[in-house]
Parts: sequence; structure tokens; C-alpha cells
Amino acid sequence: MVVLATCLQPKSRGYVELASVFSRKHPFIDPNYLSRKEDVACTAQAYRLAVKVVRTKPFRELGAKVHLPKFRQCWHLPVDLESDEYMECIIRTAAITGYHPGGTCSMGNSSFSVVDSNLR
Repeated sequence: MVVLATCLQPKSRGYVELASVFSRKHPFIDPNYLSRKEDVACTAQAYRLAVKVVRTKPFRELGAKVHLPKFRQCWHLPVDLESDEYMECIIRTAAITGYHPGGTCSMGNSSFSVVDSNLR
């Protein structure tokens, strides 16, 4: 089992810019993930909450265990989930993106619908 923890409203903002005047050249995309301290703190909080959930009795009865990675980039820090420095190191080393973990568009025949039931 894998538990993914994330922040659904990050403050960091990236950008897209043209790499060339030629349309076939791929644009330069910088998502600028975790550029704001608030996003690192939110991700650490989400990770800590996921650990608490996995350590509950029902999960333990299923044999669930928390795996704390040992990345060489973080070896200089004691493994401590309460340490903001350790959590930031783990997050900056191993975080992955879900691209767009939240958000929906209305589908149907109302005037608020983005697409109809045939995705048109």
C-alpha cells in the first residue's frame, strides 16, 4: 500500500514561456514546485498526518508500516518526523507531483456545463 499526501492549494506558481519564435519548438515550462515555504510546511503537515493514519490500530492490524526513506542527501540529519529540517530534506529529495490533484468541471446540459455528456 502506498499513501500519498499532498497540499491541494499550493502557493508556489510556475510559468510557461516561449523558447523560440518557431511553433514546433517546445515551450519552456517551469512548474516552480515548492518555491514557497508555505508549500513545504503544508506538505510536511500532510506527510505527518498520513503517518498518524498508518500508525492507527486498524492499519497496524493489517500489517501496515511506515517506511522512512534514507536518502543520502538527508543522511546528515537524524530521522525525525518532528524535525522541519528533516522533513524539508525528504520532501525536496523525493516529492512527486500529482499535477492537478483537485478541481472539476461541470458536465451536462446546464448553462454552467463546460462539456455535454458526449464531452463536446
